[in-house]
Amino acid sequence: PYYLAVASGRGDLLSTLNNVQSIMNSQDRAFIDELQVRYAADSAASAYLTPAETEWIASHSSLTVGYLNNYLPFCDADKNGNATGFMVDVLAAMIDSLPLSWDVDMSYCGFDDQKDLFEALKAGEVDVAFPVGGETWYAEANGFLRSSPVVSPSMDLVYREGAEFEDAAATIAVNRHNLLQRNYALMNFPAASFVECDSIEDCLDAVRSGRAGSTISPIPTTGASA
Repeated sequence: PYYLAVASGRGDLLSTLNNVQSIMNSQDRAFIDELQVRYAADSAASAYLTPAETEWIASHSSLTVGYLNNYLPFCDADKNGNATGFMVDVLAAMIDSLPLSWDVDMSYCGFDDQKDLFEALKAGEVDVAFPVGGETWYAEANGFLRSSPVVSPSMDLVYREGAEFEDAAATIAVNRHNLLQRNYALMNFPAASFVECDSIEDCLDAVRSGRAGSTISPIPTTGASA
């Protein structure tokens, strides 16, 4: 925690500052949070662990990470069945950045359907799940806690060359196993009809063949799958 300091003889000023803080917090509870997001979002990290965090690390020698298959460049399994993609690298970097040495045994478990991934998280079969999207209410409704955003990819509406945007957005191919894509489509195109597919590749094929007017995909994934 950081504080304001006043000279030892200025108790009156200290009292005034404390009173003003109380007034600010009562009138606009989100004010301080907004300032922290505006000025310290990229540096809001602690250089030390609390005693509780240190104790938790000392009592946990393993960590099971659940992830969504077929979602490169973010996460997938290679030909040998090993987890690969952005997720593996960023988790390793996060653990290496801890201000102590944690000799943790990392294991990964891939899921073909994001619903199954969430169920495994609820049941305690995995300790961490990636990727997870949605608003705070969504996390609360599903019984999990979210970290700060790990990655925020832009989203493409992919449609055939020469098609009109309005026509393309009327029918959208969605991966039935990917709740991130489906929820994004529902939120941004609530009037659209949806064509159920088994993968992002199937979604792109549906667009190419004309079964769907478009599909939605993160820009890196579109590049990897097209």
